[in-house]
Amino acid sequence: MDPDQNPYVLFVHTNGLHSLPYIQCGCGGPQERIAGAVRMRLMPASFTIFKTMFTFDVLEDFRLANLECKTSAYQYYQLLSRKTEPLAPQVVVERYVELWRLSRCWRWPKKLKWGGQNKTRESDGNTIGEVRTAELTPFCPCCLQPGVNLPDNWKEDENKWVYHRTPMANGNFKADHIRQSTGDKDVWLSPGSSMLPHREEYAEFLQAAENIKTKAPCENSFRAIENTLLYAKTCDINGIVAIACPRHGCFTPGGVTNLYRGKQQKNVDWVLPQSLKYSNMDPEQGLLFFYDIACQYSVHFQRRIGHWLPVGLDTDFAIGQFHVHGHKENCLFRFSSMFIPQSGVIIGEILKSLWANLNAVTPAMRTATLAHQAEMLDNHICDSNHKKALNIVRMLCKRYVLADKRAADAEDTRDEIAERVGAKNIAAWTDAVVEAENTRYIDLSVMDIYGMSASYEDHLAVPAEDEPLNGEYQWIREAIEVQELQWHVLCRAKRALKNGQANEARQIANLREKISKGISDIALQSRVLGIDGSDIRNVDPPASLTGTELLPGDTLFSNLNDFEPPDNDIDVDDEESSDKADVPMVLTAAIASPPLAKHPTTASLSHTSAHLHAENIIIPLPSTVPQCAAQLRSHELGLRERQADVLLKSLREIIAEKSMLYSHTLCGAGRQLIKTRSRDRINTLNKKRSDLVYAYARCQHAMMTLKADDTTLRKFKELSKADIKSNTYVVNPNQPGSTTLNLSWIWHVGRDDESAPAALQESNRVLYLKSRALASCWREELLLVKYEMEWTVRYFKHNHDIWVDQSSNSSPGAKAYAQRKAAQYLRQAQVAEGEFIKYN
Repeated sequence: MDPDQNPYVLFVHTNGLHSLPYIQCGCGGPQERIAGAVRMRLMPASFTIFKTMFTFDVLEDFRLANLECKTSAYQYYQLLSRKTEPLAPQVVVERYVELWRLSRCWRWPKKLKWGGQNKTRESDGNTIGEVRTAELTPFCPCCLQPGVNLPDNWKEDENKWVYHRTPMANGNFKADHIRQSTGDKDVWLSPGSSMLPHREEYAEFLQAAENIKTKAPCENSFRAIENTLLYAKTCDINGIVAIACPRHGCFTPGGVTNLYRGKQQKNVDWVLPQSLKYSNMDPEQGLLFFYDIACQYSVHFQRRIGHWLPVGLDTDFAIGQFHVHGHKENCLFRFSSMFIPQSGVIIGEILKSLWANLNAVTPAMRTATLAHQAEMLDNHICDSNHKKALNIVRMLCKRYVLADKRAADAEDTRDEIAERVGAKNIAAWTDAVVEAENTRYIDLSVMDIYGMSASYEDHLAVPAEDEPLNGEYQWIREAIEVQELQWHVLCRAKRALKNGQANEARQIANLREKISKGISDIALQSRVLGIDGSDIRNVDPPASLTGTELLPGDTLFSNLNDFEPPDNDIDVDDEESSDKADVPMVLTAAIASPPLAKHPTTASLSHTSAHLHAENIIIPLPSTVPQCAAQLRSHELGLRERQADVLLKSLREIIAEKSMLYSHTLCGAGRQLIKTRSRDRINTLNKKRSDLVYAYARCQHAMMTLKADDTTLRKFKELSKADIKSNTYVVNPNQPGSTTLNLSWIWHVGRDDESAPAALQESNRVLYLKSRALASCWREELLLVKYEMEWTVRYFKHNHDIWVDQSSNSSPGAKAYAQRKAAQYLRQAQVAEGEFIKYN
């Protein structure tokens, strides 16, 4: 007591704890004393004896610190203790339990005020504090809600697909709860009024529901899900599962529930109908439900909860882009939103980012009471929705810009592929995929059309070309053919040296004889045509002539060493480092090889002589011998362009065939014999690919020597390591990132591919269909964002009208608050309209 006999009360404020005398009015009873304290912005820790009071400021400060900084009540009270006694915080009186309890009392009236519970509602018989299920949950401004943000004639819109609802489900096993000794003594302020359901209704549903075992179409073992089925005996709650909007990241009202024995079908079976029921859904909208195991969950879906869903609701299923890549390949084509028509661009994994934010506060909930944990979850989830609504205008503007750019890029990619493969193929492929999209709701297997078929013939075809009947032209053509054979022998001899393949010696000797005969024929023809062929050397070189002099410009090919093959590839560039940095390793080994012995062995391929073999002889073409006639340059340049075109086409065919072997033969092989044969075939293709890469590099260098124009050199660029890798979209269509088509330039070079070999044709078909699907998704996304801009403005105006009605029949304080809220929503609507008009 102070000298005036006023009792001392401990006041807890943002700057610490203060013991001060408290003067109170003696008029009225206990209720008046409490009301008087509240009018002074004080919250007593007890409603009978006032010994500790918390100011409204400290309770609001703790609420915001808990929401933004994830500060627990214990941490916040430690902060207040340090502010009170910086040198001895341990002597400060303990009021942590009171802070923990009054924070609940503070949050509840705040939620009632935000929900418009400012007076007795005689129309429905509810009074303050008696709220309907999920009534106090703010929802997404963009999500379609008939009667809230949709026009009255929305059912007559020609783009009716934009009104589909697309909820997603995901579990969070960090939000578990340790069983407390208090048991049923806990006090629930208003269960079921926000995110979490009524406990009794949920328990009755779980008791009656059953998990129907399914023979899932996806054969993957979801280890993470299996592990979550294991539960700790110390926990009465193992986590939560939630329904949210995958486009904007807002939790749906009534869309969160507890998990008791891991994530089971019946948990999602409960929460999905509840979220649809309390989020203003019309069955004519249609439903596209995202779930990480939708391929399993969709089996027997109507049998389990069809009677809980709105009558006439059409339901489709999808898997988020993060989880779908852990499924079987067919699940990608059947359940990825990229291949679902009229779905826009939905990643379907936004709950992962929401969980990351919520998990920072879940440790503080583990030891709270069940009621307190539910209230903290409600508070954080509702605040997440609130912040999403505040940022929705900026998000939609950014999304529009992104969709506009991506749509244009995707359409350019689609058109580039379409131009290359030919109109006839495009028409046939488009008709087939449109038919599949129209029937996917009946049979999902038709979507396997996006996969690569294994039926193709193993052959390489070089298209015939019309050539002029010109003697000089034909001479250069034959000289280039001999030169290309020389390049092949160079690569083959290099591999034989590296791998010790003595059985290759005879074949190499035969090829050298063929080259020698070809060079003799070229020399004879050059004399007949009057072409100076004196530079053709078919004798041993002078002792002073080095390999570098024999092959002018070879230093430009040193980048061949950068061509790294994929795993298990055998490639000419897979070599140890060479001391001759300015000479290609392929050429170094080939030049160093001696003449073959009568009985060839591996040793005969080693360097024992300086004899010049046929593959090392320089043929006097304008690209190799400057003194050749200038009139021959144009002939050779034209032939080099055709040679590069054919080499690239052959290279594409090998990449496509190798992709087929990886995705359809090797990966699915059940027997070792099949795997061994497939691997041998892949090794053979790697050798062919290496020969083509080397030949193209020499051809491209020849065009540079011949002073080809910039257009030609831009068309036939230098190859890089990434250009010759197997096609990612064909080898592994389930690989993350495969929905973004970034094709190498080699797939865009060449003329009409309607007559291409079967493997390359199949590869082109898959690439075109995926590029078409991606372009459609982004074009749909652009249209959808425009609609969402309109719906957002309507949502803000609708809430403005609600608060205007609230202000018409309220007490002065409630009226002022309602007017402030109405002005807030009006301002948001005006800002949204001002921003959105820039994009429409």
